[in-house]
Amino acid sequence: MEKTQAPQILITHGPGEGTLLYGTSKGDGIAAVIQPLGWRWSGRIACWYLPRSRDKAPNRATIDRTVAALGTAGHLADVEIDDTRRPTAEIEADRLVHESQRAAALADRAERAATTANAAHAAAREISARMPLGQPILAGHHSQRSMERAYEKIGRSWDKAFEAGAAAETAARRAETASHASGARYNPITVANRIRALEADLRRTERQLNGHTRTLYTDAAGQRAVERTNAATGEWREQLLQRQAELTDQLSYWSRVRDEQVEAGAALNLSASTVCKGDFVHVRSTWYEVVRVNPKSVTVPAALGGWTGTETIRYEKITGHRPATTG
Repeated sequence: MEKTQAPQILITHGPGEGTLLYGTSKGDGIAAVIQPLGWRWSGRIACWYLPRSRDKAPNRATIDRTVAALGTAGHLADVEIDDTRRPTAEIEADRLVHESQRAAALADRAERAATTANAAHAAAREISARMPLGQPILAGHHSQRSMERAYEKIGRSWDKAFEAGAAAETAARRAETASHASGARYNPITVANRIRALEADLRRTERQLNGHTRTLYTDAAGQRAVERTNAATGEWREQLLQRQAELTDQLSYWSRVRDEQVEAGAALNLSASTVCKGDFVHVRSTWYEVVRVNPKSVTVPAALGGWTGTETIRYEKITGHRPATTG
């Protein structure tokens, strides 16, 4: 007897699609093999996918474990990887379209659920209106079964109305959240924080790439204990170079966004050269007098629960600035 070959499975990774698994379907037994590895089923595209893999470097470890697990289960799998990266501007434009479509879909779902709830309410009221007010079910009467059916229909209608109403409220809430997602992502303070995080990540990547030294401690004799990390080589170096290019592109994009926000007046461009001691700054709906100017922040008075002291506020979190009054 000729041996039947196991069905071929294909795992792909692309910048805009993420990591996908084709050649199988939900309910064919593959789920037990790959779900523990993080794969999820998408009914929209009818295949398995790795969450949060779009526009990310392929998770080769998970892909390799998946191929091995499938092989153990008797399934062959091919892998096709495209690890090129889309420009940040293209990624963000695609994200805006996706979020807009998601908000519209949720709003449509909320509208359909509300329509269903209203129809169920109307059906329950219409049946109730045909029944004598306060009329009980008369056991043994010829109307007993019809009355029982009417009450059952009323109960089902009210249940359907409540369920659809709850679904409508949930979908409407999610639609509202989705509609504000882009605004929150492009909030000036959020953008400034993202730039700072990207700068730190880029510095860390470049230290790993080029090698660095770090002083662990200095002993009583003044001798320093230094930890040395060599420059990256081989495959690790290639991965760091790719990461460096990604971070540089992201930093360039978000820096342009920040510049546009400053130019439009949506954000302030403050620094130690533009803020002086005695000036007032607006933070969290309150004006504070500046008691000290620092390279990356200002120090302002703080009071909490009877405690008085100071706190530092980074320049990017300041939403208003008034120079000190001059006599």
